[in-house]
Amino acid sequence: MPATEHELSIDAALGSARDRPASSGDAGRNAYIHGLRGILSFAVFIFHVGNSGLPTFHGTLAEGMNYAIDSLGNAVEIFFGISGIVIYHAFVKSRGPFHFLSNRLTRILPVLWITVVLIAAASLFDARHPLELGPGMLAANMMAMPPLLRVPMINPVAWSISFEFAFYALFVAYALTRRVLPMGFALLFVAAIALALLSRKPRAIGFLLGLAVIYWPRTRLPGWLLEFSGTFLMAGMLAWHWVLETVRANRPQPYLDIMASHAGVAAAFIGGSLLVWMGLKGVFLGRGVFSRLLVRPTVQWLGTVSFSLYLWSPIVMAPIKEIMVMAELPALAGPWSQLVFFAVSLPPLLWVSALSQRWIEEALTNGIRRKLRRTPKRPDVAPTASD
Repeated sequence: MPATEHELSIDAALGSARDRPASSGDAGRNAYIHGLRGILSFAVFIFHVGNSGLPTFHGTLAEGMNYAIDSLGNAVEIFFGISGIVIYHAFVKSRGPFHFLSNRLTRILPVLWITVVLIAAASLFDARHPLELGPGMLAANMMAMPPLLRVPMINPVAWSISFEFAFYALFVAYALTRRVLPMGFALLFVAAIALALLSRKPRAIGFLLGLAVIYWPRTRLPGWLLEFSGTFLMAGMLAWHWVLETVRANRPQPYLDIMASHAGVAAAFIGGSLLVWMGLKGVFLGRGVFSRLLVRPTVQWLGTVSFSLYLWSPIVMAPIKEIMVMAELPALAGPWSQLVFFAVSLPPLLWVSALSQRWIEEALTNGIRRKLRRTPKRPDVAPTASD
């Protein structure tokens, strides 16, 4: 099919992809990137276990392991990198900016809404963790506006969705601006907004790294470097974690001021970003042992349920932890408590995630899309990574 004017204008603005994945389906569906979703969602689960406050081991080796587990919280920024890779393809394939936006909203909001309502309802019966619920707070959370807006979070892991929505909005802004301005001016306008947002929320750098994986102008890494994609991603998360710890220790000083006054912080942020970019590029191209792991059936399944696994984790893990504490299991398990928590939480979380993916992400999302587009009912098709 010939490229449309819209597709050509975007390609001309961002450049054509010079590197192609070694194995992929359609342009927005890369098996290695899909598997990486699963690994990252599992990494965030491990991060939550490690930050549960339950007893754990101590000592030099244990402290190093705990630091590595804490760094897995930065897997979310690598999720942003995946969005940078796949959302462009979703935008190009869409029939227009509002079709693109409706696809994204129907992909994300159903699971978000159900989890937010469940947590809000549960808080009404939990005197120890009350939420000062109000119509404004509930509406803001249903639209994933915090933390970009200073509104308390209901689902604590949903903070990243507001970053995602801001990223989608930039594509829509480009498409609308392109209707009245030449392409170069439209790009400058959107780039100015993006840089302003990035200056306030540097953790959004992942989106740019994902775009750079595909559109970095005529850049080639030595082939042997791409074989270490998993190592680079882990090293990048460690560097970013050190940056975040330093920033938290210097608050309320602004993020960029801390980076400007601490050369080591700026170097670690830039170095971590380069490492993550190289790791994402290696995964995108399917290079190295880590990439071969990503196409294993179990990891691919984790990629399929990754979004639900991410959003449902606090709902499943919180009551299990409460039951463990009430049963005095931490006193019995001692430093093994976190490993027990891991083993007890994982099966129900995977089960809930699988049900959520099937009945909410697939059935409910496809039903909403049919209603919105007023098309005849057809067999449900699971949303792809680019949908």
